[in-house]
Amino acid sequence: TANVLPTGLSIVGSAVTGTPTVLGNTTTLLTANATSTTRSATVTVVWNIAVSNDPYFAYNSLLLSGDGTNNANNNTFIDSSTNNYTVTRNGNTTQGTFSPYGPNWSNYFDGSGDYLTIPSNSAFQITGDFTIEAWVYATSITAWHNIMSQYQNSTNSFACGYNVTQGWYFNYANNAAEVTNYRAGTSPLNAWTHVAFVKSSTTMTVYVNGTALASTITVPNLPSLSSTLNIGIWAGSLDSLWNGYISNIRMVKGTAVYTGNFTPSTTPLTAITNTSLLTCQSNRFIDNSTNNFTITKNGDTTIQRFSPFGPSAVYSTSTIGGSGYFDGTGDYLTAPCPSMSGTWTVELWLYPTLGGTQQTFVSFNSGGVAGINIWMDSSNQIVVDDGQVASGLFTGGTFKIGAWNHTAIVRNGTTTTAYINGVSVGSNSFTPSGVNTISVGRYNGGSFYYIKGYISNLRVVIGTAVYTSAFTPPTSPVTAIANTQVLLNYTNAGIIDSTMQNNLETVGSAQISTTQSKFGSSSLYFNGSSTCTIPGNPSLTLGTADFTIEMWVYSASQSSGGNRTIGNGAGASWGANKWIFTTTTPGNLNKFTWHFWNYNSGGSDILVSTSASNNSTWTHIAVTRSGNTFRMFVNGVLETSLTSSASVDGGVASQLTLGNSGVAGDSSWTGYLDDLRITKGLARYTTTFTPPTSAFIQK
Repeated sequence: TANVLPTGLSIVGSAVTGTPTVLGNTTTLLTANATSTTRSATVTVVWNIAVSNDPYFAYNSLLLSGDGTNNANNNTFIDSSTNNYTVTRNGNTTQGTFSPYGPNWSNYFDGSGDYLTIPSNSAFQITGDFTIEAWVYATSITAWHNIMSQYQNSTNSFACGYNVTQGWYFNYANNAAEVTNYRAGTSPLNAWTHVAFVKSSTTMTVYVNGTALASTITVPNLPSLSSTLNIGIWAGSLDSLWNGYISNIRMVKGTAVYTGNFTPSTTPLTAITNTSLLTCQSNRFIDNSTNNFTITKNGDTTIQRFSPFGPSAVYSTSTIGGSGYFDGTGDYLTAPCPSMSGTWTVELWLYPTLGGTQQTFVSFNSGGVAGINIWMDSSNQIVVDDGQVASGLFTGGTFKIGAWNHTAIVRNGTTTTAYINGVSVGSNSFTPSGVNTISVGRYNGGSFYYIKGYISNLRVVIGTAVYTSAFTPPTSPVTAIANTQVLLNYTNAGIIDSTMQNNLETVGSAQISTTQSKFGSSSLYFNGSSTCTIPGNPSLTLGTADFTIEMWVYSASQSSGGNRTIGNGAGASWGANKWIFTTTTPGNLNKFTWHFWNYNSGGSDILVSTSASNNSTWTHIAVTRSGNTFRMFVNGVLETSLTSSASVDGGVASQLTLGNSGVAGDSSWTGYLDDLRITKGLARYTTTFTPPTSAFIQK
């Protein structure tokens, strides 16, 4: 581990670098026949060095190491086909580490109409032993909040979840009035919590983080229900909604999986024997049990990378890949493309963040007339046409907003078929016109219809029908197979988020710089007019949760007008909910400040350091919240604190801006950032501490 490394070695990310200094006695080798009793020898010393994972990595919602190549940003896109076509960036199109690949996922429910349903099936008629378990993270607890329920009528139902006053509950009605059984236990508010409801014979035990609650309860056989199964809501009416995340929910019918205290799994759950349902653990809304039940999302439930499990390995372009982000206001890419006559395949992953409006994600044209146009209509259905709409149009399937959708359009002979998540959703016959350009993120036939969301693994194969029947979507980044003409994997980002949750949009000359660094050989540089922006993400919404925002800052200059280093005030006025960190601010020149405004709670609060904010000096800054106590640390020293129960951002996801607060007309910052980390749900520091002596571990 880092604190026992031999002198001369250090850890950068997850790598050990440097040359060790070896101290000790010289080695003397003696031989019986030697003319000299002393011989010189080379001695090889091997250290087995274990680089520990961050045990709280799962709580990280942003981690920017600042490592990379000098002047690198996220603005240059490459075609990974053998053609290596020039890709032209338009607008602020960006790329990063958020992708459809990797094992760790959750479903986010915002507490306002979000829930999942699964059709009635005998697999859910749990009349004997059973286990219902999940990882949950609540962002608000105000009343009843259901994890799973099934409701047939007022005398036949069950539900399990958490109640603000009584704790964990399991409700059931078996041809009689409803019985509610409460059990206390650790609250899941702003913390990943494993809960398991286990019935063995007539005994029900509730386990929280693997520990049985104080007492068990007696539960007779549940009714044999023939009704819809629900996740995140009470089935009888639209209430008891879950507010937060649910991950890896599993129902096992016929087995009491746990019969004593246990250690919850540190990796995603699997479909063990008798598993009836396994969901909320994938890049889309699917059931990973052998039943493969259809999961229907309601409201704006979304798929998120924020999960109870840290990654098993650091980010890799070969295993995780990347995506391009298009903000819906002028972002798109163009590249050459050969003629699309004959047989061909166009495939990609699409994660739309906006629905209910026409948006084009791929358009092929010749001379300004679209030859092939692939888009989403106002009903979120896929549409494929030849650019003339009246000829060769077909519509089918439905894209899920806030989830990854694998999309493939295959022309085999004269028949063109569309697949969503490996299932055919429509086909027709038409002959596309000539093509010489591909446009990604907008329609090129006259009206633009920009896409808002993420696109990953766009591949154009001409001469091969890659898919001719139902298939399982790719589980790793696609490669340039035979006949690949264009391949956009979006893995050329220079500034990346190691939590793999966010893509950073580099504006102006925000870039990697080797001029200054705290760890490694580079950092993020902002020149006073450049910024990095991050789309609104629920995991960056702090609300009333404990948190830690920390970074190393190096100011290159300071001005009396203030130097806003980071904030989430994009598009907001000064009367809106937001937070801002500043290296210097008017009225507190040469001081660090952290300021949050919550006008829903009637005001604002500010932390101001006692230490000066000096130029040309690396300084570690940490702001934490533990309960209702906010603290600011400078170089590990607790300098100021305040007490407030307010939500720091009103609980609303909004764009994060680096190099500025995001508020129109606000002052920008000139300087360097290294190892910026935001941890949601955890105050890493509550008393004076020693600042990090090496770069943060990337997993």
